[in-house]
Amino acid sequence: MVKCQTFVEKHCLAYCIMALSSRCGLLRAVVYNCLARFEQHLLSQRFYCKDQIVTMLTLLKQSIKKPNLKLAPIVALFLSKLVDLFTHPGKTYIFIHFSKEFYGIYLESKIY
Repeated sequence: MVKCQTFVEKHCLAYCIMALSSRCGLLRAVVYNCLARFEQHLLSQRFYCKDQIVTMLTLLKQSIKKPNLKLAPIVALFLSKLVDLFTHPGKTYIFIHFSKEFYGIYLESKIY
């Protein structure tokens, strides 16, 4: 039995998500299998960010149209950072917002 909370806190889930952007098809197939098994274990366990992780994995699964699809590295990085944000809600992240105003485009960064 996998302890899902430990799997997430030790960044194994984030590592698996990042591996979905690998060029190696065999590695992606192994990771998709690992994520499917993790999801089965996740349904029988309880911990503090389970709902967010289940929702993220469900959305990821629903967005994949082809078997063994390679994720764009930027998408994989975003999802892995999202998992980190779920497990460490007090952590500070800097997000850059692009806005188009009447006078042109400017950058605005916010710390959340």
